[in-house]
Amino acid sequence: MNLNDYLLVKAFESAKYRDQFNNGDIYLSSTTKYWKLENAFQQDREGGVFQQEGKGFLLKTNGSFPKILANSSTVDDVLKNLASESAGEVLAETADFSLRLEGYLCCFYLLPKSAISFTQSTLSITSEQELKDITEFLNRYLSESQTHDFYVSIYDAAIFCNIFFKAMNEKGYKIAYGQVEYKNIDEATKVALYQKGDGYSILFTKPTKYSYQKEFRIFLSKPNEPAKDHVTENGIDVEKSRFGSLDYAYLCPKSNPKGITTDE
Repeated sequence: MNLNDYLLVKAFESAKYRDQFNNGDIYLSSTTKYWKLENAFQQDREGGVFQQEGKGFLLKTNGSFPKILANSSTVDDVLKNLASESAGEVLAETADFSLRLEGYLCCFYLLPKSAISFTQSTLSITSEQELKDITEFLNRYLSESQTHDFYVSIYDAAIFCNIFFKAMNEKGYKIAYGQVEYKNIDEATKVALYQKGDGYSILFTKPTKYSYQKEFRIFLSKPNEPAKDHVTENGIDVEKSRFGSLDYAYLCPKSNPKGITTDE
């Protein structure tokens, strides 16, 4: 994708959070934190490869293991045949075991510049479909984020990324970024991707139920440093890339408390 062709739209729960972000105080949640959220808009198994609830076993197996599974009807059968057929070994017993890629996320709604027109003080979405899409995004944000308002800033994608990436590289972060692909992939596929070292496909793929988010995401990690619940980095002048801002109160006056609407 060519970043010069896009704007990045970011919604915040309060004017305070938006101002902090635009003033260069960047709050980043970890992939682990997104597993724990209760609001449907943000909750996803971000970076998740595998999850097992309850008691289980971590196994090291070889090419004979599929045959063992086919000939076993219980877990005890699997464990017994695993040893007798030299198909592998039990490395550990597990409880509520999960495997995921650790790091931090910064996420945006992706808006094509081709869908807008603008003057010095006004931005208009000229594509009917793009207008409906961003309306759905903002309405879903309101209804699923357990918030009553939104405070939006819009950034030039290329300028934002140039500023953000340079600053984060200087702070020691490794960066991956791109447009999220929406498709449903099962755990076996994720494990296979993980084994091949293809973390990008795991991190930048989300279930189709989230496709309304049209997400552009930035994934950041620090090698050899345990991930925290969140981090805050300061002094990143993203304000230079800000294209404009809008608030819920402007789009949704008291006469229309249920959300944004578009003319059919």
